[in-house]
Amino acid sequence: MFVSPWATCYDDEEFFVQTVSTLGEALSSSVYLCAVYYALVMCSAGGDQDSNIQKIQIKMRQLLYRFLATTMDIEEASEKTSLLISYIEKLHRCGDILFNRMLWLGDLEDF
Repeated sequence: MFVSPWATCYDDEEFFVQTVSTLGEALSSSVYLCAVYYALVMCSAGGDQDSNIQKIQIKMRQLLYRFLATTMDIEEASEKTSLLISYIEKLHRCGDILFNRMLWLGDLEDF
C-alpha cells in the first residue's frame, strides 16, 4: 500500500510493515477477535490513566484471553494473548509514524 519512501526514515517504514504484518496474521482468524482487540487498543492509550480505565483494560484483556481460550487450547490462547498485548505499544508507535513521521507530497521534493 505504501511506496518507499513514505516515512521520514526507513527504520520507521520497516517497523510499521513488520508490526502490521504480524498483527494481520494474528488477527485474521476472526472478526470477533479483531473487535475485542480493537476495543483493547482504544482503551490503552499511553500516559497516566485513571483507575477506571485501568479496570477496563484488565477486563478487556481477560475477555481477549477468554475468547481465544474458546477457539484453541489454553496454552496457545495464553501465548496469543501475550503476543497481542505486547503489540499494543507497537501499534501506538505505528500510529505515531503515520501521523507524525509520514512524508507528504511536498516533502518528497527535498529528495
